[in-house]
Amino acid sequence: MKNQIDQYQTNQRKLTLSVITWIILFAALGLGILNIQYRTWNSIIALFGLALLCVPILILNSYSYYTSSGILLIHLTQK
Repeated sequence: MKNQIDQYQTNQRKLTLSVITWIILFAALGLGILNIQYRTWNSIIALFGLALLCVPILILNSYSYYTSSGILLIHLTQK
């Protein structure tokens, strides 16, 4: 019984982290595209960089390294 609960929690963590990462990825891409018209190059580079760094986080999460990918995502979004 405990093993089933642990497996359920692991799956929920992976799913939650995946959804949050996809939201951040699409938000960063969308805001980066919108900022192109204002020519704010620093924010455009930062947003596209964030979107680019979300890809390895999604890959790590798919290989069940959800702790490492969660730590990376937290550090990326704090700054």
